[in-house]
Amino acid sequence: MPRALAGLLTLVLVGLTGCAPYALRGAVISGHTPSVQWVEPNDPRLVEPGLASARVSVWLDPDRLTPEKLGVVSTRGDGKFAMPIHTAGAGVLIMDIKVRGERPPDHGSATQALSLPHRGKHLLITLVPGPDTHPQPQGNLLERTLRDAQPFLRD
Repeated sequence: MPRALAGLLTLVLVGLTGCAPYALRGAVISGHTPSVQWVEPNDPRLVEPGLASARVSVWLDPDRLTPEKLGVVSTRGDGKFAMPIHTAGAGVLIMDIKVRGERPPDHGSATQALSLPHRGKHLLITLVPGPDTHPQPQGNLLERTLRDAQPFLRD
């Protein structure tokens, strides 16, 4: 019976979060070491001058062959961003995500696999000035594998 009660509680929590969509909020700043990390909303780095027009991309279940792209947003003039996440259970259930921040051509990129936190945490992305030393391959793993295998496949 406890298992059934836990399942019912999970359904109620997921239903309640459907009323108020979860939003991933944060800032992209310039720094000496590239990073993507969760911070408290009162972290002083969130009020530093940020990088305008940086791109933030988020994928759900990054270890799958075909991770689901949850969205891409650009930062405002102050370096802040907000991305609504419309996945059921976001902000309540633990979900694995991959976050990538980038601002070509004047800053590098930062990519990190994280767990989607409960409401209240903010994402702080730090990019290093200069060229991107870790460019990301285009497409998901399955698409890249099929593209790379194309010369070896028979018609």
